[in-house]
Amino acid sequence: MILGFIRASKHSHGSFPLCPGKRSSPLITYRTPENDLLHEISIMKRERRNILVTCGGKWVGHILQLREVAQRIDTLRGAKVFVADCQPITPAGQFADGSFQVPAIADAAYPQELVRICRNHDVKILVPLIDIDVQRLTASRELFVAEDIALVGPPAHIAELCFDKRCFSRWAEKRGIPVPKMIDSMALDAATYPLFAKPARGFGSIGAKICRTVDEARQAEKERADLVFEEYLSGTEYSADGYVNRAGTCTVCVVRVREKVVGGEAYRSRTVQEPEVFHVAYRTIEALAGEGHRGPINVQIIRGDKLGVIDVNPRLGSASLLSNQATDGRLFEGMLREAVGETVWGDPTDYRVGLQLWRFLGEVFYQDDRVLGVYPQVPSVSKGTGEEESPTEKPSQPIGPHFHDHMKRKQDRTLKIHDTERP
Repeated sequence: MILGFIRASKHSHGSFPLCPGKRSSPLITYRTPENDLLHEISIMKRERRNILVTCGGKWVGHILQLREVAQRIDTLRGAKVFVADCQPITPAGQFADGSFQVPAIADAAYPQELVRICRNHDVKILVPLIDIDVQRLTASRELFVAEDIALVGPPAHIAELCFDKRCFSRWAEKRGIPVPKMIDSMALDAATYPLFAKPARGFGSIGAKICRTVDEARQAEKERADLVFEEYLSGTEYSADGYVNRAGTCTVCVVRVREKVVGGEAYRSRTVQEPEVFHVAYRTIEALAGEGHRGPINVQIIRGDKLGVIDVNPRLGSASLLSNQATDGRLFEGMLREAVGETVWGDPTDYRVGLQLWRFLGEVFYQDDRVLGVYPQVPSVSKGTGEEESPTEKPSQPIGPHFHDHMKRKQDRTLKIHDTERP
């Protein structure tokens, strides 16, 4: 009979190794009754390859496309894509390989809970999709580095620069990047109207409004104290989805028109070739790369009588799915490849022009934490949301390509279905 127990080598459960990113393999220590000797056997470290999308409750398309491109990468082939959200049941969770209910972003335990999930479910890559999540997690990056988890997000100072509207406006003006002129609240009486008011640290167009008179501007101030005012730009609204590689080079810059926007998100969009817009977006991305930004980035621009950068999000845009397809998956694939240590290169002007996106609504019906129906139907993958153990037990069945063969420009990138049991 062998009596044994697990003893962590170098560091104990719940602590971090001395060398970030390199966890020692734990040892099994056991004693044999025959000779009363202690023996130690090293446990092979499990290979991490799974992906966790945080605050991913409604982002079904991101789950499907991340799963597709992961199959192109040897070290991620067979990867499962999980969703973490503060809600127990989510639309994206029905299409993912597993889902986790986590504390709210503001909860002090939120980052550590994500670390625990990553550790227990072989997650290698963490992908936040909304602004406040990016800011919270990048400020806690050392937690993920210590566990060898790749956080797809900017350095904390870049997140702060982009999310603080006043700081970004001053930063852009110094570098000759066109932005709407900021109007100090003391100068509202003498300002030319209309003005655009928005929260100094807002997101998703929440709290933003047009002020057509000084009275409307003063009323907006009374309703919300943290507003900033800027000249109102009208015209065509564009987004540029970009990527900055590990070497600090912009490898993707897809310009698209935001044809229909709801709550700050593009529901209809179309890729275009607009040299002036591309040039401004590219300059903005390169300037932020010079400040240290790495990874995905989204630049929003309005062009009418004047052209100006109205927002920058150092993350994947909500409609970056279109740009990913316009680059034949190069945007998401490059992001994942760099997360596992590769360096990717590419021509930022290389994308399909005229490709259109029309997002649609789906429905999840549930009662008492039990899912009753999902429309459109989940493609033959059994889903569950309650049990922590279920994600590692459920086999991942990668969804086939969602686009016609003409979207596949490279023969060696044909998606294949692989056995996804743990190696």
